[in-house]
Amino acid sequence: MKRAGTPIGLLRIAANARLAGFDVRVLDSPFAGWEQERRLVDLGAGSSLVRYGLDDSQLRAIIEEFEPDVVGVQCIYTVSGATRAPWPTWSRTSTRRS
Repeated sequence: MKRAGTPIGLLRIAANARLAGFDVRVLDSPFAGWEQERRLVDLGAGSSLVRYGLDDSQLRAIIEEFEPDVVGVQCIYTVSGATRAPWPTWSRTSTRRS
């Protein structure tokens, strides 16, 4: 069964940034890509670790189109050890144009 929660913390930050006059966009990746499912790890006994939501290339395209000064990330679902999905390598690069 898929589960997703509302990113309340991120929404509170976004609301206050908007009130301060900043251009803000909030993207709920699991909800936006609800039907996109990727099996990451077979856990045995017919069970597996599944990632759903937008993939890294889709997230990158959205971020590059908006060209934000700051990107906030909220992750309320995590796993540990070898089953953890890696943070995208592109997150360490700047796409900002001077």
